[in-house]
Amino acid sequence: RMRLSAELPVRRLRVGSTALLHVRCLNRLLVDPWEVQEDGPGKIAIVLPADDGRVKHVKKILKSENGKTLRIGVVDAGMEEDAVVQWQDDGALKLEIP
Repeated sequence: RMRLSAELPVRRLRVGSTALLHVRCLNRLLVDPWEVQEDGPGKIAIVLPADDGRVKHVKKILKSENGKTLRIGVVDAGMEEDAVVQWQDDGALKLEIP
């Protein structure tokens, strides 16, 4: 389930008429390591406040609802996970990592 960033898929994009640019597919919500917390025995979660720009993006652009899955990445940790969206009553976003 967990993959190192070196193992992420690489996509080739044509730049101009001949040059190819190799880009890692990183479409995921990025979180800082200090935002990842234990959420009970053997559970991990991230809670982002309602005024966080990432929360606004998930709500308005991605239109994610409770129970939907988002891909997240932890900055400088070289890891990615799928996280389940749980909207809190105060508008905060809780991402549960199963």
